[in-house]
Amino acid sequence: MQKAIAYLRVSTTNQAEKEISIPSQKKKALEFAKSKNLEILKIFIDEGISGATDKRPEFQKAIEFAIKNKINYFLVYDTSRFTRNRVDAAVYKRKLRKAGVEVVYFGIPIQTEGLAGTLAEGIFELLDEYYSKTIAEHTKRGLKEYVRQGFWFKNRLLVGYKCKYINGKCKIEKDEETAPLYFKILELFKTGKGATEIAKILGKGWNKKKILRILKAKIYKGILEFAGEDFYFEELRYISDEEWQKIQDELERRRKLEKGRIKSDLYFIGLLRCGKCNAAMTIRRGKGYAYYTCYNRIENKSCNQESLRADKVDEFLLNEIFNKVFNEKTLQQIKENIETDLNKHLQERKEKEKLLKTRLSAINRKIDNIIDAIAEGTIKGEIVKNKLETLQEEKEELEKELKAIEGIIEIEVIVDIEDIKEMLEIFKTNVKKTRELLAILIDYISYDNKTFEIFYKKDVFKLLARDGKGRATGLEPATPRATTLCSTD
Repeated sequence: MQKAIAYLRVSTTNQAEKEISIPSQKKKALEFAKSKNLEILKIFIDEGISGATDKRPEFQKAIEFAIKNKINYFLVYDTSRFTRNRVDAAVYKRKLRKAGVEVVYFGIPIQTEGLAGTLAEGIFELLDEYYSKTIAEHTKRGLKEYVRQGFWFKNRLLVGYKCKYINGKCKIEKDEETAPLYFKILELFKTGKGATEIAKILGKGWNKKKILRILKAKIYKGILEFAGEDFYFEELRYISDEEWQKIQDELERRRKLEKGRIKSDLYFIGLLRCGKCNAAMTIRRGKGYAYYTCYNRIENKSCNQESLRADKVDEFLLNEIFNKVFNEKTLQQIKENIETDLNKHLQERKEKEKLLKTRLSAINRKIDNIIDAIAEGTIKGEIVKNKLETLQEEKEELEKELKAIEGIIEIEVIVDIEDIKEMLEIFKTNVKKTRELLAILIDYISYDNKTFEIFYKKDVFKLLARDGKGRATGLEPATPRATTLCSTD
């Protein structure tokens, strides 16, 4: 008698459905096993868990048990009881089949063997996944409509608001009793107090997380936010849109000044030098801002170089460098270099494809010759067994390599300059990537008397200039150095 296990599941929305209740599934599983002369060793049950997730305790135990104990059949009512996710279905079935376990549905007439069975099973799984997503989307739409009417379904309301219950539903309205507390938080924040300090002032029950939630909440400007959509209620407003945005900007500015973050948010760390004493310009925190400051001025007060507001320096130098280095002429040269490199790379892949096909043909001939010799009795199979295995392994490796590169379309690659410009703009928004790019372009930058001297790396000129004479077309002066004035106010 062949071995089987049964997996039964109902979700909270389906528990009331008599035809697929746990007792009903169990009865049908036992009847099916008896009709097929199968022995059910164990029954696994998940109750009140959606099939949209594979994070189901008994489901995972069932999979593990079936594989470990070399079970023949994994019995489940239908495809939706197994999983409502198409990808999960494919992953777990493949895992079971590799262990010799076949998934069998005892509640629906699916024949899983053969092409027709595979297609039918696939269609049911697609329908299950669609059904699951439809339910989720329908639920979300229902909740959106609920919020659109000014009702709220979450337990907690922020300070300044309360529930007015209508037919058991929470209608949000202003709470005049707790509103002063909200304005107190705003007042403390505007005087420079941080979220942690404000929480300490307010006392028991308050923490940094709660204060930040209040400062960031859109409800105070009359917006209920749900599932990426904003619903406007002017009657819930406490502050103007402009005032709310100033709070968000200030929160972001303070975030950048937090210890451990400031250096990662600045572009010219390690590149700036003092023009008076040649020491590195390091970071100092001032009242509300970060500054590039001469190391010797901080360390031993041996230099009187002025400090520079880091955000203004970064903005100025970034525009200066990007505009000068990446002008139209140099962008054209970069475009041509990229096109040359890409087309060369494609050609190399095409040549490799031809070489791999030649080697594969040679190995196939060797394998055919050995098989023919065995068939004719010229040599014994035992003698050349190792040789055949080696050739077969080489063949499989070549086929893998070939599959990865074959079918390359022989076209000429054309690069659009606008795409390069777009890439550079994206670079500017990523501090880490921009710093990596600046390190390639620049040797160092010296500052003194409101003047930056930018020392570009010589290799940059060779890269950008076709004539190889150490200058990049469009860069003036024609040396790896450019002098720029900058206001430090």
